Amino acid sequence: MNIKKLYKDPNITGEFFLKPFKQSTRLLGHEFKNFTDRTNHQSSIILKCIRIGVYFLYVAMSTLLLPAGMGIKFVAKLIPSSHQNPQPSERRDPTSQNRTTSSPIRPTVAPQISSSRQNPRPSEHREPTSQNRTTSSPIRPIVASQNQENISIAKVHPYPGDLSQDEVKEITASFEGNDRLKIAFKNFPSFSVTIRNKDIFESQAKVIVNAANTHLGGGAGIDDAIHRKGGGSYKKAHRRLKDKYQGNYTPGFAELITSGEISGRYGIDSVIVVAGPQGPLTNQKKESQLYSCYFNSLVLAHSQKKTSIAFPSISTGIFNFPKDRAAAISLRALQDFISKHPDSQLKTISIHFLRGQHELKTYRIQLDPVSS
Repeated sequence: MNIKKLYKDPNITGEFFLKPFKQSTRLLGHEFKNFTDRTNHQSSIILKCIRIGVYFLYVAMSTLLLPAGMGIKFVAKLIPSSHQNPQPSERRDPTSQNRTTSSPIRPTVAPQISSSRQNPRPSEHREPTSQNRTTSSPIRPIVASQNQENISIAKVHPYPGDLSQDEVKEITASFEGNDRLKIAFKNFPSFSVTIRNKDIFESQAKVIVNAANTHLGGGAGIDDAIHRKGGGSYKKAHRRLKDKYQGNYTPGFAELITSGEISGRYGIDSVIVVAGPQGPLTNQKKESQLYSCYFNSLVLAHSQKKTSIAFPSISTGIFNFPKDRAAAISLRALQDFISKHPDSQLKTISIHFLRGQHELKTYRIQLDPVSS
């Protein structure tokens, strides 16, 4: 048996059965090609006719509408408008009763004081009054609650100026070791104020201040540390705060919330959330915001009968606010609070750094530039 011949046998390999199918397929393919050629030819004729029609329509419209439009414009210039040059009797005073009430919303920041930084005399300095508060903010200034949460001071105070020379003479600063600067107010010896190179969680304070972002979405530095140590309960309270202000927290506002898991580990009962100003350049608005962060936090802790509070150095970290200006502003806020609330239970106040002695010396220079 010849295997090769057997293999080429069309009856064995199936070619005998496939040949009619292949012939039918070629015939159909030829007919289909002829059909598509005719269809393509007809389609090209139709498209060509459409293009020619659109072109003639465009030419016709251009020929008719362009002169008509120019004529209308020429006639319109000849007709005086009734809205132009109104008579004096038709003009209305914008302060009249006809003025609409949908005026733009004023910003929530209080009016700024003059740009000069003159140090006020002790007798001239007064605590900011309610007249400085803007009325456009829907947030209540101070809200009390039984569980001591969601208590806020929604107010920005104009910065009253640096301490005067007479006020500085009533304050002394002395180093206690390498990590602590003690500040004593001669007229108020019961208050203990320190500037420390120490972790804020080791401050043993009842309240600590969180320098957060204005969007309240979490950040780096102290904000990140408090979120991590506070756990789920603190994150939930912080998220409620974000929802309340719709992610647009005003710098200078202060709101007290729970400390979460920080309470059991460090004995810190509550956290006051503030948002400080940002940027290396300072102005009256930013200084008022930073002053309000400190002053509002102190007043808020005082209103809740807290005995101690610990601050980070607000805005002087990644926000890059000038350290010398921050020192002067925080000292003014401390002086104002203590002088206005001499009988407060809030006797222990501290501001914390984690970067050597430079920040301590910055405060010392503000109070005693000669000896520093």
